Amino acid sequence: MHRSSSMTFFYKYLFPTIWIGVFLVGIILSWNSTDPFVQQWTRQMPLIVCFVSVWLIIMSIRLKSAEATADHLVLKTGRVQKTVMYDDVQWITQYAFINPVMISIQYYDRTTGETKKALILPSMSDQLFKFNYFAELEMTKFIRAQIIARQPNYLQKEEPSRWSPALWMFITGVPVAIVVLGYFS
Repeated sequence: MHRSSSMTFFYKYLFPTIWIGVFLVGIILSWNSTDPFVQQWTRQMPLIVCFVSVWLIIMSIRLKSAEATADHLVLKTGRVQKTVMYDDVQWITQYAFINPVMISIQYYDRTTGETKKALILPSMSDQLFKFNYFAELEMTKFIRAQIIARQPNYLQKEEPSRWSPALWMFITGVPVAIVVLGYFS
């Protein structure tokens, strides 16, 4: 059995709140500064905070605690617990260039009849001292093996790109960087 990190609660609830709160307090406290450099940065920080906040909120909404057993996945959010059979998992991928490492799954929810996505934060001990950032963690390999065992037609090559979140962050971050850096020209 594999379990998600005990830090899931922190990354789901506390980290986004602390990050957004610290920067909002900094913006409020420096808004009336007389230093021209501080004034320029203070006027640009709301754009940066909004950009990062969108990504943190998406992560926060999808992040779930998980237990991967030989028979099924158990996804937990607060007190709500959902059992996902490996037959219902449509794909799994482990994102590249995202720290901490995140595993994403898409599954069919039998109770609602909808397709849903979930993010899983693997155990931090699995991530310690891993210098090969492109290798998949044991939890990802285990879940994929269970999916393949129940879905012989499952093709790993049809999984979403591991690079897509990093690419989307870069693509959406370029306009923000242009606006912020252009302001200082």
